[in-house]
Amino acid sequence: MVPEEVKPALENLLKVSIHDLELMATALLNGEFRQVPPEQALFIWAALSLFCAQMDSQIPGKANAEYGEHRQFCPVCGSIPVSSVVQIGINQGLRYLHCNLCETEWHVVRVKCSNCEHKKELDYWCVASEYAAG
Repeated sequence: MVPEEVKPALENLLKVSIHDLELMATALLNGEFRQVPPEQALFIWAALSLFCAQMDSQIPGKANAEYGEHRQFCPVCGSIPVSSVVQIGINQGLRYLHCNLCETEWHVVRVKCSNCEHKKELDYWCVASEYAAG
């Protein structure tokens, strides 16, 4: 059942040509968010995420992040991470970046910034406890 507030956006999205959907998907992937109406961007991004997750599941083995300039980008789809997660259990204490598009996670050491790789002046944030980094 679709909420009444969402129906107009879905009805408008169904009227969009395949070509225009591909243009909007490309715009989203290129970070050109203003090119896509917000009420349609949500559904297009969800479809892209599902597509990428399905494609990722068919890759044999594991993807590894490369050292160097582009290490912060997803090794599978090249997108940016939405968060980093410190795992518990088998990989206890290891940090993994989590892709905002394909849901892939890849290991990056905790002692440096995942973007610039600096090792000083790091701030750790945690939802569960203000003392989690200590």
